[in-house]
Amino acid sequence: MFVLRFLKDFSYLEISRAMECPLGTVRSRVFRARNLIKDMVIQNRAILTYVYD
Repeated sequence: MFVLRFLKDFSYLEISRAMECPLGTVRSRVFRARNLIKDMVIQNRAILTYVYD
């Protein structure tokens, strides 16, 4: 869902329809995925060198 939202630029509603799950589920899963990625970046700042290269 994260990939669909941020890399493929799907709306939450489009993802909900494509995945056949409730809109609230899509929103919460994207929120959790974003927080997990943020935490991983904070824990391992070396990841940022790949982002900015």
